Amino acid sequence: MFTTRLANVDDAAVLTTLASMAPEGLISAPDDWEHRLGEIHDSGNTTVVAEVCGQVVAFLWADLAMHIDFELDLNWLCLNALFVDPASRDQGIGKALITNTVNWAQKLGIPVIHGSCLVESADWWRARGFTVAEPGAPWKTHVSVNGQRLQIAAAGDTCAMWLHLVPPVEVDIQK
Repeated sequence: MFTTRLANVDDAAVLTTLASMAPEGLISAPDDWEHRLGEIHDSGNTTVVAEVCGQVVAFLWADLAMHIDFELDLNWLCLNALFVDPASRDQGIGKALITNTVNWAQKLGIPVIHGSCLVESADWWRARGFTVAEPGAPWKTHVSVNGQRLQIAAAGDTCAMWLHLVPPVEVDIQK
């Protein structure tokens, strides 16, 4: 059995270890986890962990990247990382972390969750309701900035993925 909780500063070392176990290029793990841990921050930056017998075996890190990285007033949640220790897989831990995150996002009125995934995990994400693009193909969003359609591509051999929690509405942001 496992439990989930918000990560705290005491989890920084194990999160670094778990992130280093992920396939190269999948997780752009931060050098410093501390500002991503503890209570949910104003930036929407949060990390949730799963524990088995008191040991952290998985984590999910998400933030409002469109606002943080691009200064766009889009309340979209970016899944930066989901990783489950290989020895703890196939127990529903990843599914629980995603389900909890989707429920949390819905309560906050977040309309879209997006991120990237490995090609070999695309069907797993589809089973959780996500749309997954072909490798290298961008997600052509429903948002334009100054008349240009906003597209989000995944890096390397990963696939862009997204989940609309509310029906998308075409919008053009003027900057």
